Amino acid sequence: MLNLDPPDHTRIRKLAAATFTERRIAQWQTAMRSITDSLLDAVPAKEPVDLLDAIAAPLAVQVICAVLGAPPGDSVSLREWGDLIFTADPAHRHLAVEAMESLIAYSGDLIAHKKKDPGSDLLSELIEASRGPGLLGEDELLATVLGLVVAGYESTIAMVGDIFLALLDHPDQLALLRRDLGLADAAIEEVLRYDGPQASSFWRFPTEDVKIGGVPVAAQETVLLLVGSAHRDPARYPDPDRFDILREDKRHLAFGHGIHRCLGAQLARRNTRTLLTRTLERFPAMSLAVDRADIEYKPNLIVRGPAFLPLILDH
Repeated sequence: MLNLDPPDHTRIRKLAAATFTERRIAQWQTAMRSITDSLLDAVPAKEPVDLLDAIAAPLAVQVICAVLGAPPGDSVSLREWGDLIFTADPAHRHLAVEAMESLIAYSGDLIAHKKKDPGSDLLSELIEASRGPGLLGEDELLATVLGLVVAGYESTIAMVGDIFLALLDHPDQLALLRRDLGLADAAIEEVLRYDGPQASSFWRFPTEDVKIGGVPVAAQETVLLLVGSAHRDPARYPDPDRFDILREDKRHLAFGHGIHRCLGAQLARRNTRTLLTRTLERFPAMSLAVDRADIEYKPNLIVRGPAFLPLILDH
């Protein structure tokens, strides 16, 4: 869907959106909380723990398994492939290709299994939507599943890292949230604007000569828009460099806009809110285990997030 124009995009998007309903996302909430609590149970108190490696990454892949109706044990392989697919090291690029090939083969096998033995999961509903002429082709079904896995992994981890780091960087805002966890949604939206995981748009190519902001862009030339820059535009946001979870207007482009707006946006929000609130409920005291200057960001052009986030969590 990401790189299609109407009418193909409209057809596939409509079918996929029919399975990503608010009701179904709410059904996954129980699984999110259960997975989050089990991961937090294993966290040692008062000892450094990398929140991304120990909590965010396994949570992301286990929720993906729950959404697709895949065996929970498959999350180990999905995480391994996800880490390799998003490598920024040119020397390991061949491993990224191999990981994608493994993910493609796995997804194909999972689809075949669900066709024989459907369940109440999203993948089974997608398969049902693919039946009949003019609906969802085999390649389109496979690409949709791959998109869910790939998009739901790296961006979720980055989103978690960005939110916890922004709150730790602003103790006054973290204190506000601790006093009222009902502000969790507001905090998430402000982080998505202030320093969210979507640093830039995906690559786009105009079909004809255009001007963007007065700059001529020739047909088929590559366009990459910096979403992070738009989110700090003083003409759009008063005092845009200030992080304020009580900001009245926090509308943003972190999940895209228009026909290509992220289908999984609400799932990502619920996932992150569950982890954020359960962590603050169980570990009221939270601090960085390293100097702030030691936190590095992953060298990724599209997704922005810390490479690691060692925290000390205390009751």
